[in-house]
Amino acid sequence: MNKIRVSVVSYTNSLPFLHGIKASAKLLEQIDLSVDVPAECARKVIHDEADLGIIPVAALSKIPNHHIVTDYCIGSDGPVDSVFVFSSKPIAR
Repeated sequence: MNKIRVSVVSYTNSLPFLHGIKASAKLLEQIDLSVDVPAECARKVIHDEADLGIIPVAALSKIPNHHIVTDYCIGSDGPVDSVFVFSSKPIAR
């Protein structure tokens, strides 16, 4: 049996999802799980290195014939404190 290749993130907002996967021995027998940053999840799906992934919505335009497999998402309708941008250069540069 070919395992389903799944790429997920381990950020705070997706930890319950990841915990659920890891708690199911039966599910783990059926998937090849990788834990990646969102951009890597998207890259793997785009380049057919993963069958499923938690990916940024902006990456959907790069995936021909993409399918959203659930009615749920990780999102916010207000400010969040879980996304940060770090740089060694000033923001103007």
